[in-house]
Amino acid sequence: PFPDRKEFDLYAVANPAREVGGDFYDFFCIDEKHLGLVIGDVSGKGVPAALFMAITRTLIKTAATDELCPKATLEKVNSIIYPENPSSMFVTVFYAVYNTETGNIYFANAGHNLPFIKRTGGRVETVHKTRSIALGIMKNLELEKSTLKLNQGDSILFYTDGLTEAENGIHDMFEEERVEQFLKDLPQGNNMRNVIDLLLKSVEKFVGGVEQFDDITILALKRLI
Repeated sequence: PFPDRKEFDLYAVANPAREVGGDFYDFFCIDEKHLGLVIGDVSGKGVPAALFMAITRTLIKTAATDELCPKATLEKVNSIIYPENPSSMFVTVFYAVYNTETGNIYFANAGHNLPFIKRTGGRVETVHKTRSIALGIMKNLELEKSTLKLNQGDSILFYTDGLTEAENGIHDMFEEERVEQFLKDLPQGNNMRNVIDLLLKSVEKFVGGVEQFDDITILALKRLI
C-alpha cells in the first residue's frame, strides 16, 4: 500500500478460520502526515461476526476523519454501536494514529492484544498496558489516551489472538513469548511483508498441520525516515 510514501513500510494479512471472519484491519491517510492504523477482533464467528466487523470498521474510519484522537474516536464508535447491539456482541480494537513526520504514535486500546515494537538495536518491547474494555459492552466507555514513538528503523507489530492462541497437536499455544522471540531472532533489514510471511510460516511449523480454529490477522509498520 501507498507505494508513493517513502516515510514508512506497511503490510497486513488476514487469514480467516472460516469463509467469513470477524477479525479486521484497516489503514488510511487521515491527512498528509497522519496515518490511521486499526486492528480488531469481533466476538463470535460466521456471518453475524462479519457483519458486526464491517459496521465497526466503517464507523471507525468515518469517525477518524473528524478526529485525530484515537481515544475520542473509539469512544464515539462505542456510543453508536452499544445501543444498536441486540445480540450483545463486542469487539476488541487497537486504534493508532501515526505521525509520519515525527514517528509519534497516538493510540487507544479497547481490550485488544498489545502490539510489539522492535527497535533498531534488536530490542523488543511490549506496548505498555492501558485501561481498556472492548467496544459494545458498556454505555459510557472511557479509554486512556497513550503515546509512543518510533525512531528511524523501528517497527511495530499488531495482531489478533488467533496468532498467539494457535495450538499444536498437544494443545500448546504459540503465545506472546514465541512472537517476542521470533522478533528478537529476526535479522534487521526485513521489509514488513517478509516479517509477516516469516511469522506465519513459524506459526504453521509450530501447529504442525492442526486445523486453524480462529482468525489470524497481523499488521506491521516500519518507520523508514
